[in-house]
Amino acid sequence: MLDAMNVAHAFTYQEITTLTDNFSAVLGRGGFGFVYKGTLATGLNVAVKVLSDASQQGEREFLNEV
Repeated sequence: MLDAMNVAHAFTYQEITTLTDNFSAVLGRGGFGFVYKGTLATGLNVAVKVLSDASQQGEREFLNEV
């Protein structure tokens, strides 16, 4: 049996917008761009990393980190 924390889930942009309250709470900024606070429907707080167009790192590196 898999633990819920070990199962990947793809979210739509609308779902991400909702769970981050329209990207309202910035937790920080890294090499890829801003990181936002989000809350899943279960109440679990999550960090949402967004790849910036200005990032010097590529999409492949971003996906490897996520």
